[in-house]
Amino acid sequence: MVRIVLALALAAALAGCGSSGHSHGRSVVAAFYPVAWAAQQIGGRTVHVHNLTPAGAEPHDIELTPKEVAEIQSAKFVFYLSHDFQPSVADAVRDARGTTFDVLQRQTLSAGVGDESGNTRVGYSAMTLAGFRGQEQLANQLISAASSEEGARGRGRIVTFGSYAKAVLYNGLARYEAACAAAREVFDYDILGYQTLVVGELAEAALHSDDLPRVQQAAEWLAERVKATPTA
Repeated sequence: MVRIVLALALAAALAGCGSSGHSHGRSVVAAFYPVAWAAQQIGGRTVHVHNLTPAGAEPHDIELTPKEVAEIQSAKFVFYLSHDFQPSVADAVRDARGTTFDVLQRQTLSAGVGDESGNTRVGYSAMTLAGFRGQEQLANQLISAASSEEGARGRGRIVTFGSYAKAVLYNGLARYEAACAAAREVFDYDILGYQTLVVGELAEAALHSDDLPRVQQAAEWLAERVKATPTA
C-alpha cells in the first residue's frame, strides 16, 4: 500500500515538471534510495534528483551537511518519511521553501513485534557507529541511555553490547586501559557469543596496555576455535 501511495504522490507532485523551461530540470531532494529512484523514473529528464542517503549508508543514521540542509531548503520538491525515520531530514524540512511531501502521511503503520511486546528499539548501529567514529560524547550518551533503560529491564545482552561499543571507542581513541576494561566485561560474560565480536578489541587493548595475560587468553581462545573449525 505504501508503495502505491508513494508512486501516486510522486506522479502528482512531478506531473507539471514537463513544462519547465529549466535545462537542468527542477530540483528534487529525496530522503533515501527507493524514493529517489521513483522520483527519477517518474520525472525523467525534467528533474534533477539528489538522494540524501549515500550508497551503503544506513538511512536512519545519516547526518546532513550544511550544503544538504541548504539543498532541502531551496529544492522545488522534497520527499521524506516522518515517524522518526530520519530525524535530521524531518528537522530540515521544516524550513523548506518548496513543496514537501511526507510519504507516510495519512498512512496507518502496523505495530512491530517490539511495539506489541513492549520491548523498546535499541540503537545498536547508532552506538557502535559513534564508537567507530570516535564520537565520545555521543557514543557514551547512547550507551548510557540504552544500558540504564535495558539494564533496569534485566536485559544484560544490551548492557554487554554497550561495553563492546565502549571498547571500540576507546581503542580508536588510544585509551587502551579503558578499552581493555570494557572488552573484559564482554569477553568474560560471553552473552550470546559476543566473545567473537570483542576478542580483537581485547587483544589490541591488552597488548597496548601491557596486560600480557589477557593477550595470551585472547590468543588461546582464537587458537582453540581455529582447531575446531579449520579453514584449510
